[in-house]
Amino acid sequence: MAQSRAKFKPPRRAAPSEEEPGTVSEALLNAARKSGQLNISNRQLVRVPESVWSINKAPPESERVEGLSFGNDDTARWWDQAELNKLVISSNQLTELSPQIGQLPAITLLDLHDNKLNTLPDAIGTLIQLSRLNVSHNRLVALPSTLNRLVNLKSLQLSNNMLTRVGNELDGLVSLELLDLNNNQLESLPPALGSMTSLNQLIINDNRLVGLPREICGAVNLRSIEASMNRMVELPGELGSLRKLEQLNFRHNSLTVIPSLYNCNNLKELHLGDNRIREILTSHIEQLPSINVLDLRDNKITILPESIGTLKSLQRLDISNNDISALPCVLGSLPNLNSLVIEGNPLKSIRRDITTRGTQALLEYLRSRVVQPEKSTGLESGDTKISNNNDYFGVTDSFINYKSLDCSGKKLSAISESVWSQGIKSSVEVVNLSHNLLQNLQSLSNDNASLLATTVHQINLSLNKFTNLPETIMNFNHLTHLDLRNNQLSDLPKSLKSLNQLQELVISSNRFQNLPNVIYDIPSLDTLLANDNAIATIDHELLVKLVNLSTLDLQNNSITHVPPQLGLMTSLRSLQLSGNLFRQPRAAILTKGTVALLEYLADRIQT
Repeated sequence: MAQSRAKFKPPRRAAPSEEEPGTVSEALLNAARKSGQLNISNRQLVRVPESVWSINKAPPESERVEGLSFGNDDTARWWDQAELNKLVISSNQLTELSPQIGQLPAITLLDLHDNKLNTLPDAIGTLIQLSRLNVSHNRLVALPSTLNRLVNLKSLQLSNNMLTRVGNELDGLVSLELLDLNNNQLESLPPALGSMTSLNQLIINDNRLVGLPREICGAVNLRSIEASMNRMVELPGELGSLRKLEQLNFRHNSLTVIPSLYNCNNLKELHLGDNRIREILTSHIEQLPSINVLDLRDNKITILPESIGTLKSLQRLDISNNDISALPCVLGSLPNLNSLVIEGNPLKSIRRDITTRGTQALLEYLRSRVVQPEKSTGLESGDTKISNNNDYFGVTDSFINYKSLDCSGKKLSAISESVWSQGIKSSVEVVNLSHNLLQNLQSLSNDNASLLATTVHQINLSLNKFTNLPETIMNFNHLTHLDLRNNQLSDLPKSLKSLNQLQELVISSNRFQNLPNVIYDIPSLDTLLANDNAIATIDHELLVKLVNLSTLDLQNNSITHVPPQLGLMTSLRSLQLSGNLFRQPRAAILTKGTVALLEYLADRIQT
């Protein structure tokens, strides 16, 4: 009787105690053959090893011995391996990507960010299953013409490269939802932008753009355009046809008029600060029925129209550093307005002691000056219009509204796991849990948080009962806006520094006695709102680490001393300090605006 044949296994080398830089171990490759996912980031690779490109190849005929297995698991046969579908090669030293990338046709995610690539191979166009491509933080000067073959691509991240033009390479990307061209050298955008009918987020900050193509009206699902730090003089009228727009950011441009937004009834945020705008008219106000944030700071506006009182959803209005001499009293009647920034205007009709006491005192003063009108059908008509608008945009019993998970104002003390699952399935970008009774987010597992984190960039936890920030929030490493106002927080965890893309942090109306130290470890911060707490000191030595900080609101705290060194923080465009305990600077200085305040402080630095 023949003896049973023993299972053959190729000899294994003893695993080194620590993997050498610039290499990819066989153990890691075997794990990828089982999972279909390979992460070889941060390995000092100057080239991708051949073994990666051939990871899914069957062994030669001569090696296909019965029982052959890969790895240490006898049940893992070469014919059972999973095709590689996710490949992460970020944070290495690659100067080129091999055309052999075409040997991995099942790839759906390819992450190449933070390398030294100046080109991509034409073979990239063969990856027709690709849905996410990240080539940010490289040295690309051009894109391959084959890129337009990626008909399933949903996310294309090209920020922080050296692109001077993009053209037909983008034509045909009909599934694209996110296009990030931030921080390149682009002077124009192609008409192909209009063919992106699935696009909902366009990021083009920090380029040399002088305008937008008229064809942008074809991108009918656009919800967010971020175009600050460019050279735009005017915007096409076609922009106003984009019915689904929710956020527009055109800060730091050269605009002289407010764009026409005649069909943008769903717009929530409009940022037009640091331009050359001279007027805002009633016709502009009428186009903003759902606006929450209106940023008009650092322009040349002289009059704020009475019609601004119709913006019932307005929460934050920044008109600092304009030429406004009077405020319409109807501002005091806006039910949701909680931040009104007016410094740096030549106001004549309101006493200084009122303007320096903060938003709530100012609104109370304005409210006392309002003559109550008789009831009319005008407001009812406006309410009906907004209600019909919500119906139009598909508001249902579901918590999902386009790319937003909105559970606000439900008096919830907990969020069910099914809500998170619904958010993951819908690839939501905004999570709004405000106006509830939440004390924790126990139902949000780290796994679900990690899945949500791939798309979410805004989280609103305001007006709840949090005493500690939930640790699962630290998974959201793409977060740009975090609103924690009106809770019971007294500190923030050190792990918050993992949110290294955070631009706006709101911690107003909590129980902070000092600014938490972790805040100083988030250099990406542009806006910090910490008003209405019990903060007693300003640590200028730590604050100067926030090199991008442009807005700092410390109103209504317990600050007894303002360090003169704050005057050296030239990045600050809005510094709010009224309603504190210090005697210097005097109210007369505070009312002159941020520029005058910083000059005053800088002059008092002892040399």
